[in-house]
Amino acid sequence: MRQDWEPEDLIEVWTLLEDDMKRVRNKSRATRLGFALLLKFFEVEARFPESAKEMPAAAVEYVAQQVKVPSGAWANYDWQGDRIKRHRKEIREAYGFRANTEEDQERLAEWLAAELCPVELSRDRLAAAVVAQCRNEHIEPPAPGRVGRLVGKAVKDFETQFCRSRMERADPDLAVSGLSQRSGVHPGHSGGIQAVLGEADIVDDDRPRADPLQRPPSEVLPDRFVVPRRVGHELL
Repeated sequence: MRQDWEPEDLIEVWTLLEDDMKRVRNKSRATRLGFALLLKFFEVEARFPESAKEMPAAAVEYVAQQVKVPSGAWANYDWQGDRIKRHRKEIREAYGFRANTEEDQERLAEWLAAELCPVELSRDRLAAAVVAQCRNEHIEPPAPGRVGRLVGKAVKDFETQFCRSRMERADPDLAVSGLSQRSGVHPGHSGGIQAVLGEADIVDDDRPRADPLQRPPSEVLPDRFVVPRRVGHELL
């Protein structure tokens, strides 16, 4: 989330609309301000902030004026209790989103391994693709740490499958003898994934390779998903 906001941008993005005000009307003080800020943050980012520090100070001041609560009340918003869980659930439902599940994360890892790992080397871009795909599917993205682990699993699965497919396509006798001579791994000895990857690289040296970083971003990453700001029209 960007931290610097010009007044005109604040008005356009952080103004509470009629439906927004209906949702905060039955809440008071820190709860009211906290809910309103989470609501607008999710509208912009399609996710919730990791901590109070991620919320732009200018947005806190502007939203506080609208809900008629001192901006300092934001520091008293409870980030650990059941209340914020209820708030998140209400906000997700308002925008037609749902929380991610373990099944979602496994499916996303499989999608990465099959579709993007073969053409994209950057783990940062793979992580960005996960977040974009979640937005497209109206799923709240996993926390950044979980996204990183998901990407790591996808890369490992892709490397394993790549090596297996290369070995299956090669002559079994040549594959075994090649590994023994070139990597120093003898038949019957497990040299790990790196030994197999090294052999695959040798076999594949003569094949022209396209640099994924030179490909148009649209061919690698899904289009950025933007949450419509008008709750009550497209989403409800």
